[in-house]
Parts: sequence; structure tokens; C-alpha cells
Amino acid sequence: MTPATIYLIPGLGADGRLFNRLQLAGATRVLEWIAPLHLHEPLTDYVARMAARIPEDEACWLIGVSFGGVAAQEIGRRRPNSRVILVSSLGPADPHPWLLRLGRLLAAERWLPIEALRHLPQAGNWFFGVPAGRDAALFQGLLEALPPAVTRWSLGALFRWRGTDSRAIAAHLMGDSDRVLLTAGGHYTHLVPGGSHFMVVTQAAEISQLINDIIRQVPASPPLL
Repeated sequence: MTPATIYLIPGLGADGRLFNRLQLAGATRVLEWIAPLHLHEPLTDYVARMAARIPEDEACWLIGVSFGGVAAQEIGRRRPNSRVILVSSLGPADPHPWLLRLGRLLAAERWLPIEALRHLPQAGNWFFGVPAGRDAALFQGLLEALPPAVTRWSLGALFRWRGTDSRAIAAHLMGDSDRVLLTAGGHYTHLVPGGSHFMVVTQAAEISQLINDIIRQVPASPPLL
């Protein structure tokens, strides 16, 4: 039996470099972000175009980091043989952190100076939990490559997201030191000690082991829960 393909979806505006340190037991493909048709393209329409790269009847894993986890959940609704693993992300019933609620209230995706983020590396490193050294260099490289149109659309979609059907979710990995999305009352299956929002990089060996264990233990086809 051929192992299920593992599709990796990076965080908001990021790219496949986010997954370079993962060692996963199976064939992997990165689902890179595509350009939105316009700033207010509905998330459902966007992920339908994104999901077109996955055969409709394929048994697969969708592993999404941060906003990539939101996209993974929405894609999972359209691919009935998929299973979702969330990393440093929001689950369907998780309360939104105050920063996201404020961003939605202020429509921050319209005016936030996204390009300025790359010029504030120390603040970004602290907020995302990125230590100095090669991790910081990778984080800065991701910031410098942020496509403003995709990032601005992603922020608006994240601010407005209200959750979706959770039946495809196999696991939800969150770091207990995540300053970005960790909230009281979140429905996490694995709380990673010392894990920051950037733990898919900073604790790649541990995250790889957790994901590999989950994939071994959970069938990549229905029913799951």
C-alpha cells in the first residue's frame, strides 16, 4: 500500500523553507500560496483554487502551520480522504486571541504597514519566539520574501475566519510559549513544552517525531472521530 502524500502548508505569507528541517516519514509536497484574485476574495473561494492541486479522491495528510492550518481545515472539507494536523494554529472551536479580534475590528489588513515588518527584526523575533543565529536568519529571510498582496489578503481572511467542521482534524500541536495564538480554552491535543510560534523550525526534531507518530497511529482515510 502506497503511503499517503503529506501536503505541507506554510504560515501567513511564508514559503516552503519553513519546513526544511522537518524529517517526515513519507512523500511530502509543499502547497505554496497563490495570488488572491482581490483583497476580499472569500477564503472558501481561495482554498477551492488551492485545493485543485490535490486529486479529489486522494488519501492524504494536510499539515498546516499558523494560517496554513486554517487553510488546511478548509481544504479538508473539500477532500474527504484527507486528515489534518494543525501546528501553531487555530482550531475550529478555539477562541481568537485579542490581537486577532482587534485586527478584525480595525480592518487592519487595509492599512497595516506589512512591508515595515521586515525592518523590525527584534520585535518579530520576540513575538514569534525566534532565537538568535540561523533561526533568526531564516525568519528574516521569510519576512523579506513576504508577498504583500498575499499577506494582506491572508490577514483579512484570518481576522474573519469563524471555524469549520472539525472531523478531519487528527491532531493539534501548540507550543506552551506561543505568544501569537495560544489561548486559554484552546482544544490542543499536544502542548509542546517551550514551543513558540516558530517551533516547526526551532524544535523541528520534536515536531517531526510527533507528526510521524500521529501518522503511524491514525489512518489517513475515514472514519476518524
